[in-house]
Amino acid sequence: MSNAVIGYGTTLSRNGNVVAELTSIDGYDLQREMVDVTTLQSASNHEEVLPGLIRTGEIPFEGYFYPGDTNGQVGLQSDLINGTLQNFAIAFPSTTGTSLTFSGYVKQFKIGKAEPNGAIPFSGAIKISGVPTLGITLSNNITGMTLSGSGTWYPAFAAATSGVDKPYVYTVLTGVSTVTVTPTFAAGICTITAPNGQSQTVASGVASGAITLGAAGSVTTIDVTVKETGKSPKTYRINVARA
Repeated sequence: MSNAVIGYGTTLSRNGNVVAELTSIDGYDLQREMVDVTTLQSASNHEEVLPGLIRTGEIPFEGYFYPGDTNGQVGLQSDLINGTLQNFAIAFPSTTGTSLTFSGYVKQFKIGKAEPNGAIPFSGAIKISGVPTLGITLSNNITGMTLSGSGTWYPAFAAATSGVDKPYVYTVLTGVSTVTVTPTFAAGICTITAPNGQSQTVASGVASGAITLGAAGSVTTIDVTVKETGKSPKTYRINVARA
């Protein structure tokens, strides 16, 4: 099932005031410039580069002209004329828990063509200045985790320690060929995945089905992922070492 999200509900705010009547807000585009440092001695006729400046780009937007939007549309025109470095925020649909906040200058402000049978269009663009902040809300922690097999944790399980780059090691005796996992979490869906297509979802406080471990002396990686609606998933990785 796709995790795609429709854009309905996204807003652009100027200094805390939502800009009215927008129909589209363009995306966020970071690009790293590359500096050519190729020399006459560069190996094998290949160019060499170093990372240069990060270009933050600009954010165009479109909508319908509304002169009553004093702190939104009209304020954008004022920012352009006065060269004001303004605070902006894009709030994506609330289900995503995501926002982009940044400072920028209004680069373009346009009131479009008026026609007999059509709304008057409005458009503009903001040039980002400085470092923008992309805020993404993660799913809440798994507060507790137990595995069967009377194994030993290293390090001890801690709710705040997650990520595939921070794996736990759980050591069991040679005779243990399967384990179950029992996670405790406040909300969301918890999925447990292991090698050879072993995947299952479990409720909080309920043990998973038996997960088959590799042969004696091997390590079996188990990922335990919790995901709440509209939030980014949080994964705990456990390397189960069978003696």
